[in-house]
Amino acid sequence: MIEGIDVGLDIKNPWLRSELAAYLASQPDVRLQTSEGTGRLDLIILEVDEEPAKTLALVHALRSASPATEIFLTSPHTDPDVLLEFWRAGIRDFVPQPLNKEELAQALQRLRERSQPREPQQVKRGKLINLMGSKGGLGTTTIAVNLALSLQETETQ
Repeated sequence: MIEGIDVGLDIKNPWLRSELAAYLASQPDVRLQTSEGTGRLDLIILEVDEEPAKTLALVHALRSASPATEIFLTSPHTDPDVLLEFWRAGIRDFVPQPLNKEELAQALQRLRERSQPREPQQVKRGKLINLMGSKGGLGTTTIAVNLALSLQETETQ
């Protein structure tokens, strides 16, 4: 589990940047990194540029440079085709503008849940034995049942 979430902002709108910074500062496990910070970020929140292609290129560059860093996107526009391109590029969440703090809180909670260590899956071990008769009446079913019982007895001993 992430002990704290290191967040970087790439937001051009000063009002939105201050709103996001204030909200993130109110979260006990979130550390907002300044531009001077050189540490690894857990999350980057990007605002879509006037030219979405520029932001898309930035998303591709960020994903290549740091695949473990999650990217959230924010924009006042919700064009489905543009958003689909961003999803394919690897963004993890979208926070529409104007900023809805409840939606941002839910996005951060999903990030926390994804960072939880997962329980290892139980591996089912077994064997597949195929018995097949060339025609009916040879006793293949009888042999299969007796083999299954024999293997079960051997396993319990």
